Amino acid sequence: MKHLYVGTEKGLQLLREVAGTWTLERCVLEDFEIGAVVRSPSGSQLFVATRQAGLFLVDADLGQVESLGVGILPQGIRCIAIAPGNPRVMYVGAEPASIFKSVDGGRTWGECPGVAELARARGWQYHIPQIPAHIRQILVDRRSPDRLYAAVQIGGLIISEDGGQTWTDVTSTIDPDVHALLQDPADADVLYATTGGGGPIGGPHPAVPPNGYALYRSADAGRSWTPLSAALDRQHAVPIHAYPRVSNVLVTALARGTPPQWRREGGALAILIVSRDRGQTWSPVRGGLPESFQTMVDSIDTEAGPHGRTYIGIGGEGTKVLPPESRRGRVYYADDLDGPWQQLPREFPTVFTVTAG
Repeated sequence: MKHLYVGTEKGLQLLREVAGTWTLERCVLEDFEIGAVVRSPSGSQLFVATRQAGLFLVDADLGQVESLGVGILPQGIRCIAIAPGNPRVMYVGAEPASIFKSVDGGRTWGECPGVAELARARGWQYHIPQIPAHIRQILVDRRSPDRLYAAVQIGGLIISEDGGQTWTDVTSTIDPDVHALLQDPADADVLYATTGGGGPIGGPHPAVPPNGYALYRSADAGRSWTPLSAALDRQHAVPIHAYPRVSNVLVTALARGTPPQWRREGGALAILIVSRDRGQTWSPVRGGLPESFQTMVDSIDTEAGPHGRTYIGIGGEGTKVLPPESRRGRVYYADDLDGPWQQLPREFPTVFTVTAG
């Protein structure tokens, strides 16, 4: 039996597979867009971020839902991070751009000073005026829980060395529309980042290097960055995933152009790609997947264990530029990256995250 948690624009769907047949066990938080889901290190509980109602703790077995951080956390929560080795230390990134910390497993929260101030000082903006700049992902360094990295949409990368008390920003060597961050499994000084590839708001189009690329690598713990996708013909990436079953393997997805261009025939023209040499070279993942996706591959996750299955979720924020009839979400899965890939026999609202049970 397998479990899968699919965060959509209309709630969190909890699915179960038994003997090859998928069933929907329940849907919770149906009125809200689910931005992130993180499994609790113990038990069947899930931390769930919503764009409209803050942070929740969900019991996946019972369907019970508990609101966390009431009166402290903003309504718009975009990401969740749990410190490696210390599950009582948690962070959430919010919209408008701010970061909050808990040291008791999510029961109480306090704002990390400096992030909102940095947002005001730098004039962070998002390219859709109705949506404020926000924190898209937080990464806690596995060697030092006091070292934090956060992806700002749109404002580059911010780094804290003291558990979120103070922050510095990095913008000069990376596209400022940072979506996701990943620490290399073998070398903790090596980081990977995905970006929207559009350059700074108000900047030239196409963006002038070093802006305008989808994938970046840092060899000095985030201080400077070099592009990994200069030779590729797509400029927009969202998730990046270290494939746990084979060392040095990274998985991501690229779309052609930025979301406003996806109204064209063919849409995003997104493809799943893999690198087997820590990002130096990339090739498309086929094995039964479509030639390209009309909307973005917005989430990638692999089950734990030596034979864990990989899931990808199709959808994401870029679908909001598309007409409603084109905003359908899908989930694909495979026991091996090379396939065969299968589509989960269910159509979803726009998918923002997939989390293996």
